Amino acid sequence: MNACRRWSWVFFSFMLCVTATSVALAAPGTQLSVIVIDASNKPLSNVVLELTLLSQVSGEREAQIQRVGCDRDGRCIADNLTPANYAVRILYDGNAASLKYPISLSSARQNLVIRIIGANAAEVVSLGVVRVAPTGGLSTGSAPSVELNSQSLARRGELNVANALAAVPGVTLNRPNGGSSALPVSVMIRGDDPKEAVVELDGNPINNGNSGDFDLSLLDPAAFQSVQVVYGLAPASLVGANTEGGTVNFQTLQPTLTPHGLLSYSNGSFVTNNYTLADTGTAAHFGYAVELQSFHQQGEVSSFPILNTATGAEQNLGSGISGSNALAKLTDDLPHNGVVQVLVLTSGYDEDLSAALSSPVSPFDSSPGAPFTSYAGSERNDVNTFYSGNVRLPLGPPSADGEVPSFLTASYMFANSRQNVSGPALGLSEYLLNTTDLLRDYSVEYDRVLPDAQLTLAARAQGETLTAPDDFGSGAPSQAQTNHTFIARYTWSGGSRLEYTAVGYLSSFSTFGSSFNPRGAIVWRPHWRTVMRASVGTGFQAPLLSEKIVPSPPPPPDANGLIQVGNPNLTADHTLEFELDGGQMLGLGPHAASAELDLYHVDQKDDDIQFIPTGASPTNPKLSYPINIANSTWQGLALSLTAPFGRGFETKLSYNINQGYPLTLPQSLAGSAGNLVPYEQFQGVPLHRAALSVEESIGRFSWLVGSAYEGTNNDLNQPAFATLQANAQYIFGHTSLTVAGTNLTGVYDGKFTLINAGTPYPGLMGPLLADAYQLQGPAITATVEQHW
Repeated sequence: MNACRRWSWVFFSFMLCVTATSVALAAPGTQLSVIVIDASNKPLSNVVLELTLLSQVSGEREAQIQRVGCDRDGRCIADNLTPANYAVRILYDGNAASLKYPISLSSARQNLVIRIIGANAAEVVSLGVVRVAPTGGLSTGSAPSVELNSQSLARRGELNVANALAAVPGVTLNRPNGGSSALPVSVMIRGDDPKEAVVELDGNPINNGNSGDFDLSLLDPAAFQSVQVVYGLAPASLVGANTEGGTVNFQTLQPTLTPHGLLSYSNGSFVTNNYTLADTGTAAHFGYAVELQSFHQQGEVSSFPILNTATGAEQNLGSGISGSNALAKLTDDLPHNGVVQVLVLTSGYDEDLSAALSSPVSPFDSSPGAPFTSYAGSERNDVNTFYSGNVRLPLGPPSADGEVPSFLTASYMFANSRQNVSGPALGLSEYLLNTTDLLRDYSVEYDRVLPDAQLTLAARAQGETLTAPDDFGSGAPSQAQTNHTFIARYTWSGGSRLEYTAVGYLSSFSTFGSSFNPRGAIVWRPHWRTVMRASVGTGFQAPLLSEKIVPSPPPPPDANGLIQVGNPNLTADHTLEFELDGGQMLGLGPHAASAELDLYHVDQKDDDIQFIPTGASPTNPKLSYPINIANSTWQGLALSLTAPFGRGFETKLSYNINQGYPLTLPQSLAGSAGNLVPYEQFQGVPLHRAALSVEESIGRFSWLVGSAYEGTNNDLNQPAFATLQANAQYIFGHTSLTVAGTNLTGVYDGKFTLINAGTPYPGLMGPLLADAYQLQGPAITATVEQHW
């Protein structure tokens, strides 16, 4: 409670301070504040805003031109303007984009967000756009955020989205069954559980009702324009309040005004081959984007002979992966910034899990022919297909400046995810089950754009049908859930330097009932080189379908005599979050360094833990199920620093503390809590993470060296470690050659899981033994790309 009061006092003191300061910052005369962003909502740096005053003199039109320099975050501020109509042109990178219609300035202050939509065209968009921070820039949205774009992923030679996220501040990879590239990977954003982070595809949530998250190992970087990470309870979110740690949004490839494309081939260690074809452009008034990818890797372990101790038979282990990916997107621009869009994205992978899950009987002998606890014959087959359609329609007649004041947007997404697991791996964890998950997401949104504000009303309905015979029972029908969310959001300006956001979410879930969740934020720009942000809000985590079901007949007991079932009475947990963030440009000019510091505190109530009854044994089996009993706290900080040292040379450093621990538990559950120890860091959640990278571009040549560090208590159950990666790229004409290396120091390249050889966790009843997981060993990949 003391911590909560302290954060409350800091937050409300900050609100009072910035509100009072807004009066002092008001400038005389009409003032125009503009933020210029690109098609992916990323601020454009160092552009020039050209304002042409339009007037009538002697029947002829005269023009007075005023140019305003913009900072590296795309923010432009023009003071003491004459109330009138102005033509607007944006000069950037040798190009000039213009608004189709003039803007009308009155005596009031006006704030605009202008998006560049082509080589010569721009549009006015709403204040509520989530503006994420580009490389070396400051986040100006209502919540801290970062973005990875497809160009940066290509430069690194990344063939896997999850690997790219490993170095993002505040993001921890969750490897529930081991570090092999053939095993599932999800992300944790703050907190201790990957299901507390929402994974989105073009703004539509795709978390499933079985494990609660989404396996990122199945996503190809070439299919995406960008990957956006928004931390905490973002007040600008229009997905809903079923979020606690944050959001990862995968923005699919976008059509372009002029034709662009690439054909790439990669070849590397462990017999890796990757082919990618992508093409974007516009034909007539239709925009298009297509992408095809094929991936094959024989794996670090291939045809490895072992002795199965359970059967005495000789077997072979492998870790091969084969998969493909395809994307097709079509857009049609309508008058006055309307648009129609359809998308199909599908991916399928076959993975050999035998080596990743098998373990030598002796941790000191993993040689060929050694005795193993064998998972030979284990495979996983996944197919994920997403269909979506969106339409944005302008409402009402255009104003004198040609802008439409309101928009109505409707969207629909259908996702079909099928997983089949064969062999002894079946049922080993919630990630290794035979499942079919069908998601349907409907939303409608109304936006009313005002000179200094925006009102958004939205409604979202989602339905899910989950079939999991190994979890629900072979004869059990599919389980279904529905939820409805109604959202009201108002964003307004408090002068040229302040922006406020207030939002309320009313949610109704068939799994637990209703919830109302308010959120609010203030963003203050006292100077173009400084941004400060404060927010407060609530959220919840709905129970999963798999957590609510009691199979009939119940599953057999495990080795400890526990019969794992769900709990029909399980309900949602709830969180209250406070956040205070700041960003600062540390110098002037295009090569100035920048730093950001994010502080957060989260109180979580009624979290679910697994009840483990006393006295259970193989001869005396007992039920074990989740219950809402735990309260916990997350708090921490994330610090990032970007320092360009001269033209083309840049260093990035990030460090974050993610402290998460349960509070006191009822005495009756103290012995059953296992690895839940009051005030002890959650198991598998490192307290410290850091990343460092150095990169340089010299003409056509560029290189990068980076390292990612995870402290103790990591999900490998190993001592603190750091991985090293490096790449180099050379561009000649329309062709590029990239050589990339991962885990170059070979940290924890043990190939196989070592039973009970991991770092023990300090449990309530003494140290708890843990298995030591391994990472894939050093790998080198060469990629040739042909662009047009």
